[in-house]
Amino acid sequence: MQPGDVIYWHDFQLQKDGEVKNRYFLYLGKSSVPETPVLVNLITTTSKLSHYASGGDREKNLVFRIDRNKYPFFTTDCLIDLNIGYQNVTQDTLNSSQVEIVGKFDLHDLSTIFNRLVDAESVPVKRLREIRMRLEEVECKGLKSVKSNR
Repeated sequence: MQPGDVIYWHDFQLQKDGEVKNRYFLYLGKSSVPETPVLVNLITTTSKLSHYASGGDREKNLVFRIDRNKYPFFTTDCLIDLNIGYQNVTQDTLNSSQVEIVGKFDLHDLSTIFNRLVDAESVPVKRLREIRMRLEEVECKGLKSVKSNR
């Protein structure tokens, strides 16, 4: 799996609300080798677009709207909410789950997503630095620097 891959996780059981459902995730790489357990950095999508419309409870959140013409592997209109979509799981959890790679984001969009993630200030600095390093490893350019004094 490479940063930028989109995975479809069947029967995802780690929802905050406890619901088990299928979810799309953008894979953003994993933690450094010495860290135990190894953590996988993911960001999920949402199809609940009404929350992001004018007057919606999340209308001010930083988002990346997914163009289904460009990324036809998404089966519904959706977006990535950079304020609340990030999570990490252990590599063991990912390996023992039913996931499949369904597509890949291009490097330009990956850069845009990362830069908005930095602006959202919703991910710990340590994780942002890891993600930035993993994106640089796949030749992603134009990435914002991560400042620890935010």
